[in-house]
Amino acid sequence: MKLRSFGDSWYWSWYYRKPFKSLAIRSTLHQESGLPTLESFLKFYGVDCHTENEPGCTFYRTVEKITQECSVDPVVDYNIVFFSNLVRGDNWKNHTFDFTNYQSWMKKWKQDCYNLFVQLEEWSKRNNQKILLIGGQCTLPNDVLESLNLEPNIFVLAECVSYKILKEYAKVSVNKPFGIFKCSRDFSHFADNTWDKQLVNEIYEDQHYYDQTVNKEFLTNDYYHLSAIGHLYLTDIIIDKIEYLEKRK
Repeated sequence: MKLRSFGDSWYWSWYYRKPFKSLAIRSTLHQESGLPTLESFLKFYGVDCHTENEPGCTFYRTVEKITQECSVDPVVDYNIVFFSNLVRGDNWKNHTFDFTNYQSWMKKWKQDCYNLFVQLEEWSKRNNQKILLIGGQCTLPNDVLESLNLEPNIFVLAECVSYKILKEYAKVSVNKPFGIFKCSRDFSHFADNTWDKQLVNEIYEDQHYYDQTVNKEFLTNDYYHLSAIGHLYLTDIIIDKIEYLEKRK
């Protein structure tokens, strides 16, 4: 079984404390701190995974890379795609979004998500490729997904993998899913008094609920990436879905 991964830094587990001493371990790290735990777990269970992930990238960038830059690999069985926010990092300065009006901002965000999913669907059909979607840094928009008929080319593994692990593995009772701004800490560097207060409040509320609810056991010490045990749960989610899909053939 061969997989190919796209998206942002959620492909790796990140260790920001003491540096590792051995050259063998340091040579496997991504940007000096990214541990290849997901890749290692998948390989242990007989699944080869090659990554095209870029830390910090928006979902715009992920779809651009998949559909325009990377050549199609015909021997890949499934493509893993980590969903990240459309607006993050320097993209908080994206002036095509109206930060002064929350309703307008969200309408554009959802419409752009819709358009990007359609691009992925067209690419997958045209190239006979299967995609497994995972909500990582950002939660997948359920209402947008329900308006599309993505199967049998695109399958949602988890609208939010943190929420899925919390409910199905940690067995924690939670009131509601995590919002799309749960990992959007960097917005404060760009916000000013022209921003709609409803947008600012929504961002803060998503972050606060996530920070107060999420189980830190399966997150790294920055609380915004999966830890090694989190990646083991994700490995189980991925392989379980693949086993199900393979049985349906």
